[in-house]
Amino acid sequence: GGGVILSAEQATNTLVLEHVRQRNQAWVRSKITPTQRGHRHNQSPALVVICGPQDRDLEALGRAIEEYLHNSGRHAYYLGLSNQLLGLNADLNTMGGRDEFLRRLGETAHLFTDAGMIVITTISDLDDFELETLDTLNKPGELVVVSIGDVQLSKRKPDLALDNIDLSSLSSLHTLLQDKHYILDYQI
Repeated sequence: GGGVILSAEQATNTLVLEHVRQRNQAWVRSKITPTQRGHRHNQSPALVVICGPQDRDLEALGRAIEEYLHNSGRHAYYLGLSNQLLGLNADLNTMGGRDEFLRRLGETAHLFTDAGMIVITTISDLDDFELETLDTLNKPGELVVVSIGDVQLSKRKPDLALDNIDLSSLSSLHTLLQDKHYILDYQI
């Protein structure tokens, strides 16, 4: 008999979905939900992915938004490439390169968002399949996509598209996070 032939992307996506299903079944959830943890810091947990061409200084915006959120009392963390290479990904050269890096990044982001945090990361030359993989791995966490310059995304429109990285970029990203209720500013 014949079988169903899947493309490499479909097969990988099926494996990722099955992995997430098994992970979520085995996951021993805390009595404190990610939403409850986030509200303690007037925020909702999310993974903020800043993407763009390799020649852009994406890290500068990632670090700036982390610092801004921290200084305003939020529980945020910039998860940069160099942080990944220091520990979790020391064996990447032998374990699958970029795909494995993105898998580990997605799993790490899942831990942080489950803890109620806003996680910021930067990824150069991100494509639709890679973004979908990150989104799936971070579930049930939320995903916010910010693009700088030209990007390779066609399936999902970025939540915020910026031409340049400057002070107005930080303000635009802050406004987006407020408008989508990831950061909450209560005033009486």
